[in-house]
Amino acid sequence: MSYARDVLAAELCEATARTLEENASERQIAAINERDYLQPACLSAARNLWRTQKPMEVSTTLRVASERWPRLGAVDIAFHKPGEPPILVALVRGI
Repeated sequence: MSYARDVLAAELCEATARTLEENASERQIAAINERDYLQPACLSAARNLWRTQKPMEVSTTLRVASERWPRLGAVDIAFHKPGEPPILVALVRGI
């Protein structure tokens, strides 16, 4: 991953964390799940970052095929930029 891609990934994590923190505080959320909170927050952050990274695209439907993980399917969020490998984001909620 190049420096610019590392920075983009770090910015995505930071923006997602800020959004989750604000939402949890405003809505008094006791627990954050992936479907209702993590995925929408990360997707919103990704789309905001996309506006500064054109011609990059953001997708939630990119399918990935791997011999090691045959049932992997679509990744949660992917950044595509012509001529570069995509940045794949897999969302996992910890305990």
